[in-house]
Amino acid sequence: MDCFGIPAPVGSYFEGSIIVWKSKKIVFTELPVRSISEVSHSALEVMIPLCAVVAACKASRGIGFRGDLPWGRKLPNEMKHFARVTTETKEAGKLNSVVMGRKTWESIPDKRRPLPNRVNIIVSATLQPSDQANGVFVVRSLEEALEVSRKENVERVMVIGGAQLYQDALKHPDLSTVYLTDINTDFECDTFLEIDERQFQEEDSIDPAFPRDIQEENGIQYRYRVLRKL
Repeated sequence: MDCFGIPAPVGSYFEGSIIVWKSKKIVFTELPVRSISEVSHSALEVMIPLCAVVAACKASRGIGFRGDLPWGRKLPNEMKHFARVTTETKEAGKLNSVVMGRKTWESIPDKRRPLPNRVNIIVSATLQPSDQANGVFVVRSLEEALEVSRKENVERVMVIGGAQLYQDALKHPDLSTVYLTDINTDFECDTFLEIDERQFQEEDSIDPAFPRDIQEENGIQYRYRVLRKL
């Protein structure tokens, strides 16, 4: 930005410094730069939105029980909502990536994996790339999953579980959005989500994909929420 408060274009000069776009910030180099080629490639990377998609019991924040969803398969419409949120993109021809731990991957029925029309990435310390079918990436960390997502030129990175991966995403500086389904019924759980909602602002969505009213299936009530990181 120049002295008049006017945004300067990427790569332009001002007072002997070059301005680049990186991770939501305008970064000023401290030393004069002679050419744009001297700026590191990583500094010019466009940040891909990092999101978490999770359903949790409203009272306990329970998200799992014995390796499965606490409510089992009783919420088919909520599962369709999950598929829509993780699949839809704004730009034609682009895909989102879905990032999950090994146990989450193994909890998906064989006939439904890999999740279609999405780049599937498994974060695991034990699986080897050769263990998985073509088109499924195996990495060791969320950071590696983000790197794969950048190389695959995805539109958004969607973390879908389990608990440790959610925690890594919630602490990550690039996190932008949590798509949360509040389950109003309590279930027995052994895995929980730790989220401080004071760090987020709930969006008053007018998107029909996120109706504000209470949903109900098989006697279980729930509500869709969109939380934007402050």
